[in-house]
Amino acid sequence: MLGYAFVALVVTFFIRPFINIERSIFAYFAPFGLVYIVLMFFAPTDNFSAGWHRYIGITIGALLLVLFYVKVRSYVNKKRYEEELARAAMEEAENS
Repeated sequence: MLGYAFVALVVTFFIRPFINIERSIFAYFAPFGLVYIVLMFFAPTDNFSAGWHRYIGITIGALLLVLFYVKVRSYVNKKRYEEELARAAMEEAENS
């Protein structure tokens, strides 16, 4: 599993310029998780000491995708809240 994680990390760093990843660690979770899931899904079962180790890797990749989604969603909600505050302040300034 660690070998596949290393390959996924190398692929993630290789595709970084093409997908314009920001410097946050959470930004790397999505491409790494996707590559790791694909590698685990297509890996031969002979590469694992137990067959269920593959499903642990797929679960780890899925968890990284969920963490990425939660982080992006909180960022979007924060920006939306800031925009609402700015809009309310602007309307208050116009009405005064």
